[in-house]
Amino acid sequence: MADLLVAPESLEYLCCFAARRDDGVPPRLKLLGQLVAVFVVIRSGISIDLAFLPPWAAILLSVAWVITVTNAVNIIDVSDGLAAGVGAISCIALFALFVANGDL
Repeated sequence: MADLLVAPESLEYLCCFAARRDDGVPPRLKLLGQLVAVFVVIRSGISIDLAFLPPWAAILLSVAWVITVTNAVNIIDVSDGLAAGVGAISCIALFALFVANGDL
């Protein structure tokens, strides 16, 4: 359980540092930072878990998902408040889904 608590906190610090240093950083260095963040998540045991996927495919899918979502949020972050609004709407929708399924 300790690993699950450390990983999100470590990822949060890494993402905050990367976001503060985002402007003017070469794309390859940004991708390297994203891969390090995904490595922290995977090492903590967090990945997409689908029964029909072998473990290596689940890890590759998890890497692709985190990098895609990170870059999508980075793209919409150029408009004031757009990324925050989309993030808030996503959180509210997920909360409603969890409550409806009794997973809260």
